[in-house]
Amino acid sequence: MAAVALGVEGNVAAGAIDTVDDESVRLFLRGFAENQDRLVTNPDPTAGGVETSHPVIQQSDIDAVVAAIEADLQAQLTEALGDDADRIYVTAPADEAPSIDVPDELLGTEDTPTFELTGSLAVDRAYGSRADVVEAASAALLSLGGLAGQDRVILEESISVEMHGVSEVEGRLEVQVTVTALAAQRIDEAAVRELIAGKTKAEATADLEGLGDITIELWPGWVDKVPALDFRIDVVPEVRGSDGGSPEESVNQ
Repeated sequence: MAAVALGVEGNVAAGAIDTVDDESVRLFLRGFAENQDRLVTNPDPTAGGVETSHPVIQQSDIDAVVAAIEADLQAQLTEALGDDADRIYVTAPADEAPSIDVPDELLGTEDTPTFELTGSLAVDRAYGSRADVVEAASAALLSLGGLAGQDRVILEESISVEMHGVSEVEGRLEVQVTVTALAAQRIDEAAVRELIAGKTKAEATADLEGLGDITIELWPGWVDKVPALDFRIDVVPEVRGSDGGSPEESVNQ
């Protein structure tokens, strides 16, 4: 007699065995058809059985290794693409995916505590120069005459270029950007020099009041007037952040 289930799970309680599977043996024990007596029983619980655990490779094991390889390949790609800070790459195409070889017979393999998988990631992306994009976007903004108004001028040093997406279209690299800049009142530097030449700091400040937030610095510190010779006067437009109370306006394109 043998248990149907292997190991300790095949043990049953007293009286649980009541069926003879072999038909010829069952007929022999019954003797005659009208015999309805119980043919077999077990007065005591069955015992014994041996359970030996051994590793079996599950689908979850394979999925975990595949995920680890994909993450490692992606990390290597990110590092490689970041080696040159000036390069900008097109968005990854849909078919750019790791290739990992998983043998058909791997699932369900027994008594193999470890296994190895190998993978690769082929990459072929077009790229361009970040500096070229910034230069082209800045030039495009400056070429839009009158964008800041007739009496205002865009401050070139304030131009900021933000890139949103890079794609390849018919062999060309197309980059979506947002360009932001500050605009200040247009100043005739020659007229300013002529206006304040030879005046005290207070007088010069009053005369320039309509031009915005004006700072006049005299050098050396002991002088009390602006130089009378206008070529010794420097007019420097200043770009300030929006929290500094600057008179500049933001221009977007």
